[in-house]
This record gives sequence, C-alpha cells and structure tokens, in this order.
Amino acid sequence: MRSDFPFVVILAVYFGKLPAWFPLWLDSCRRNPDFDWLVIADADCSTCDLPPNVQVRPMTLAAFGAKMSAVLGVEAPALTPYKVCDFRPAFWALLDDAQKCDFWGHCDLDMIFGDLRRFITPEILARHDKIFTFGHLTLYRNGDFANQMFRRPHPALDWRAILSDPRPRGFDEHIGVGLIWGAFRARLFKDESLVADIDPALARFERTAPCRNDRDQLFFYDRGRVFRVFWRRGQIAFEEFLYIHFQKRRTFAAFVPAGTENYVLAPDGFFACTESELTPELARRLNPWRPSGRDALHRWRRAFRAFRRRRGLVRDLRAAAR
Repeated sequence: MRSDFPFVVILAVYFGKLPAWFPLWLDSCRRNPDFDWLVIADADCSTCDLPPNVQVRPMTLAAFGAKMSAVLGVEAPALTPYKVCDFRPAFWALLDDAQKCDFWGHCDLDMIFGDLRRFITPEILARHDKIFTFGHLTLYRNGDFANQMFRRPHPALDWRAILSDPRPRGFDEHIGVGLIWGAFRARLFKDESLVADIDPALARFERTAPCRNDRDQLFFYDRGRVFRVFWRRGQIAFEEFLYIHFQKRRTFAAFVPAGTENYVLAPDGFFACTESELTPELARRLNPWRPSGRDALHRWRRAFRAFRRRRGLVRDLRAAAR
C-alpha cells in the first residue's frame, strides 16, 4: 500500500482509562492505511478491534519513566500522565528494531483523523525534517539530526531541567522544541490552518483564534475525511481538515458505533448524520451560538496573542520558562 510513500509510525502514549470514543479514533486510523500507529498504554486493549495498521504495546507509567531515564540519562520525576508529553521529542526511544521508519511522530487520542495523505504528501515529507509544531500531531524525520534536536542549546531552555521538573512544561510544542527548531532554522513545515483545533475555553465547537468560524457551523466526518460545514447567504460550504482535535473535553453524552461512515462532532457528542441532513437548523441545535461577553473577550484576546506570535512580537519565552 505504501510502496510510493515513506514509512511513518505515529506513537500515542496514554496512561489511564481509554476514552469512550477510542473505537472511533481507531476507525479513523484504519482509514489511513499509509500510516502506522503504535499505542503504548496501561489499559486493557484486548477487546479492541485493532486495525492492521495499529499495534498496542502494554506499558506502565513507571516502566515508561524508567525507560526514558535510561535512554536520556536524566532522572525522570514521579510522572503524571500529562507530564509524559514533555518526553515526546524523544519518543523515538520507544521504537523497536522492527520499526525502522522514515518518519516517526506522536499524537493525542482526543482527536479524529481525516485523510492524512491528502495533506501530508510525499513532497512535504521529502522537503522537511519536522512536520507541524503542535503536540497533538507532530512528525520527525527518523535520524540523528531531528531526533537529537531537543538537546541543542537554547538560552531559554534546558532540556535536562525541563524533563527532570515534575511540572508539565509544554516541551513538545511551540514554546519548547519549536523554539529550538526555529533558532537553528531547520527544515520545519508548519501550517496550523490544516487542523480543526477546537477551542477548549468555549462551550460550542469553534476553531481556535484567529481561524475563521461561522455562527452556523458543524464539524462533519465523512468516510474518512473531516470537514467544517458552514452556511453563508443560504449556501452550504465545506472546508476540509487534516483532523479535528477536541482538546480537554473528557465526556460526551452521545456516540455512534465504530465504523459509522458519516457523523457530526459536537459539544454533546457524536451524532450519525448524512450530508443531505446537514442544515443550518441542525447546526443551531447541535452547535448553538449563544452571545456572551466573556466568550467575546476570550476570542479577542486569543486572536491578539496569535497576531503577536505571527508577527514575532512575542517569543513565548516566558511561557517556556514556566
């Protein structure tokens, strides 16, 4: 299947009870046969319907900490599941000899993948050593240059101190290794517009500022593809994404069975829906817009921060040092 495509392995390291939407996550992996996933977890996955391109390796949180300490030569603190994210730039250490991949990466479970190959093309992989700057999905070229980049010196970052600190420091994201990659002007691909990253501070499903949103909008999964559906002047429109990331939303009231080909993702859950059933009225019911001064202030502040970051007016060094 991947004869003309690089070998990519994406690691999902997760400790604790698997989320209820895990079967839907697996199904979205199944529909991306050119990519492989390795799930490392302490949960029992024996009853999961694993696709051919997903492997599961049992591991405890303590064993993970011991493994990373031994490989990196740092004393890992008493780890929490969230602190594990700081070790993501070194997840190559979790691959075995049978996984001699061209690229490796890491991802979250609070997401549903769309058509990855439509966005992550062989041309993009050939021209870059790191794909994306956010923690929910990042790919690295498998080699010493990319694998060891996190160890390079930076005036605001000490990787040993960060990994030894019991507090989560966001080392896997733009305030961590992203600063190091930027300082060394490495071959980095970053286009946040490709992702439907849902703002956790808002009740309704909206993409994080400054991305475009509409009052009547839904997020729609259609046979392995993820769309934002919206209406303007009475006309329906579709915007496709690499994946949808519904961060920090731990519970949903409704689910659809794994294998469902068409469904809407909304604040209250996942709802079976065909394209012909998509209407502005459905959007107002499942993803309602409620005027709020607090929400308006949050949107403005987030858009302003994004503007400053894009213009280089702030380097997030204060956040990196926290």
